[in-house]
Amino acid sequence: MKRYCNVHLILMLSAMMAWGEAGAQPFPNRPLRIINPFPPGGGVDITNRIVASKLTEVLGQQVIVENRSGAAGNVGAAIAAKATPDGYTMFACGVASHGVGPAIYKKLPFDPEKDLVPISMIGSTPNVLVVNPSVPAKTVAEYIAWAKAGAGKLNYASPGVGTSPHMTMELFKIATGITLVHIAYKGALPRCRRSWPAMCPACSAIWESSSVPSRQAGPGHLP
Repeated sequence: MKRYCNVHLILMLSAMMAWGEAGAQPFPNRPLRIINPFPPGGGVDITNRIVASKLTEVLGQQVIVENRSGAAGNVGAAIAAKATPDGYTMFACGVASHGVGPAIYKKLPFDPEKDLVPISMIGSTPNVLVVNPSVPAKTVAEYIAWAKAGAGKLNYASPGVGTSPHMTMELFKIATGITLVHIAYKGALPRCRRSWPAMCPACSAIWESSSVPSRQAGPGHLP
């Protein structure tokens, strides 16, 4: 779904610039913004800032990244959906707000199919299973066996309910039959800082989707 919304970013600008030329009105003639629905420092935020920097060069107007985090991206999505549809507000969304959200919430403050138009993919993020350095497992098979032996006593951390790492681990639990308690944080970087294995011994595993913050946060190993 990140592919879905990232397409939105580039092609929407192209369409609006073409419209501006046809209507003899300059576009853009003031700063633009990209709404990032997650806290600063995570993978989505870093990607947005790289794109914003390049767009600033190409468009000749400042492109600002505005962090509006909350509810796994739904807060930012709602703000973007209610913005004036003039091409000056872009939104970098992912699977949480436009894939998982509509499936787990009866009502959202925006319509993911009608309020926002997908234009271009700007990136994708892999999920990697990272475990506490003290965990004896060196392979995924060993981790599964170890987790089954400690059923109900182990936790795992994610950047929030409905996010890609959360859904990935839940599918992993179903596929393997292991039992882990979910600990949700408000974004990737807060999760890394507060629950990185070296800092949170109770968290046996983390589905990591932001490799840069993880490496800065502390040691861990991949099973």
